[in-house]
Amino acid sequence: MSILKRPRFFYGWVIVAVLALNSGVGIAMGLINFGFFIKPMGDDLGISRATFG
Repeated sequence: MSILKRPRFFYGWVIVAVLALNSGVGIAMGLINFGFFIKPMGDDLGISRATFG
């Protein structure tokens, strides 16, 4: 006689999903903020935006 057990929920995938979401948001915020700083930094360094990029 075999008793079928329901597999327990594996919380490792929740951690993976939260870290992936966190990384995606962090990268998106970094890309948005980069545009705000490229002009002042390029002016300070004396280089064009194309050279800076």
